Amino acid sequence: MPNRTKSPSVQSESTKNSSNESKNNSQKLITSLLILIIAILIGFIFQQQLQMKPGVLETNKDLLYEELKKELRREILEEVAKKEFKVEKDKKVQDDPKIVENVVMEKPKVENKIVEKVEKDKKVQDDPKIVENVVMEKPKVENKIVEKVEKDKKVQDEPKIVENVSMEKPKVEDKIVIEDKKLEDLTSAEINFQNGKTISLDSKKIKIKAEEPKKEEEKQQNQESDKILVPKEVENFPQVKISKMKTKKMWIPIPNSNGGHRRVPPIEIKFGKEHGSSVKVWLFEEFLSQEESEHLIKAHESHLKELLKQKPIICFDSISTLKKNLIELKREPVAQTITPNDFTTGTNCLNQTFSRKLEKWGLKWSFSTAFYPGESKFSRVFGKRIEEATMLNETHGGKFQITSYPSGVGYKDHTDCIVNSEDQRDRYATFLVYLNELGADGGGETIFPELGIDVKPRQGRALTWNNMNYETGKCEAKSVHRASPVQHQVKKKYIIQRWYYFKNFYALGKRMAEAPLPEREPNTPKVSCDNYDNGSCRMYDEWNPDHMIDYQREKKIY
Repeated sequence: MPNRTKSPSVQSESTKNSSNESKNNSQKLITSLLILIIAILIGFIFQQQLQMKPGVLETNKDLLYEELKKELRREILEEVAKKEFKVEKDKKVQDDPKIVENVVMEKPKVENKIVEKVEKDKKVQDDPKIVENVVMEKPKVENKIVEKVEKDKKVQDEPKIVENVSMEKPKVEDKIVIEDKKLEDLTSAEINFQNGKTISLDSKKIKIKAEEPKKEEEKQQNQESDKILVPKEVENFPQVKISKMKTKKMWIPIPNSNGGHRRVPPIEIKFGKEHGSSVKVWLFEEFLSQEESEHLIKAHESHLKELLKQKPIICFDSISTLKKNLIELKREPVAQTITPNDFTTGTNCLNQTFSRKLEKWGLKWSFSTAFYPGESKFSRVFGKRIEEATMLNETHGGKFQITSYPSGVGYKDHTDCIVNSEDQRDRYATFLVYLNELGADGGGETIFPELGIDVKPRQGRALTWNNMNYETGKCEAKSVHRASPVQHQVKKKYIIQRWYYFKNFYALGKRMAEAPLPEREPNTPKVSCDNYDNGSCRMYDEWNPDHMIDYQREKKIY
């Protein structure tokens, strides 16, 4: 057979294919070398970064570098052999102890990243194969759910267990419909079951917030603690009505007179106008001697001198009274900015800074010091003398209060009892004695505008009257009176007074513990400003609880 020879075109095409194949192999080799070079450079850079990181990553840099080279070598083999190798995530190689379990896995891109921090075990320092702080990227989810798994007792021996994962579920509003039932008809069990849930009652949606069921012991303890708001001796104190005031002539011993006595008859003051009330007013001239009066003034001034070593804190019965006093002091712009926040916590009192401003702006007050029954011989003598002259029971008398009024200071129209009050633990009668006199134009008179009575101060003169109707136990509005401002430029007006209560109570005539608020330095005096329209400001040497907000709510008198 004739020899067949390849045509030039076929031969040329074969040569061309061989050349292309050789060229492709060269390109692949170059690509592989470039990949290898890049891998080495990346590995070198990565190694430098690992050297800069402290802690566990530094101890495991060699291990991570080896893993990187393995991955790159795997890619080169895949490129040359045109094969794809699938690496299974959970594959374990028993014969290769260098394989690292916690490898950085790259997942699809997600919007929300959850970073899981695995706390370092104490054995890591001795085991360089452990890799920590792995960043895991989770697929995007619309609702993030983090499940909280409580720690099992065996977790301490199993470091791979992941703890403290919380689970957050979408909020669903529970709705319970109860037909044909009103709120007051619900049982306690139903209320407890519906605690905090929206329910439908009589076509109205309401919110019930019931207390969680409590143990019987807790309920009893709470009930007992609620009952012990007032001590038993206070709660069980027998309240007794006072004897009706009746005056009589007195024979009062004259000091240093070898048994001499002075005759002191009561003088009933005639009213200047009809008033239609049960109020009666009497005078006793020289009820206290000059010596007794001067001794009381001296004791008051001595105590006041010690008291005024500390600047007083000023308290008010209300925001309104504070504002009106500021307006009177021509501080209207300040008054417009006043809020309850200007008072110290839990009180109607100002702080020392604001108190000093008011004093600087010209706020004035009278000064009061007190002593209680049994605290001195005079208290017993004086109390017995009043009881003998008026029939007012010593058991119903309060503290003895000495008050001084400087120039320009008085006390506005007021009643000593509370009008329209149902509480009969109120001031039935007032007994007042002037300790000095101010002269014809000195001011300081005690005026009863509804009775047409005007009494001038005179040393030793006692003035007494009933504030309440003895038959009804009600406060007489016609007993309203005032202390006229002192006009004398030098002298003060001094009085001593005592209130007698329609029904007695536990704390009456006892020096009680002082109010804990506001926080203050020891021996700090208190200035109390009563209702602006029916009172004035007065400084006291003791802290009763009238200025405390909690006391004003309860208004309990012991």
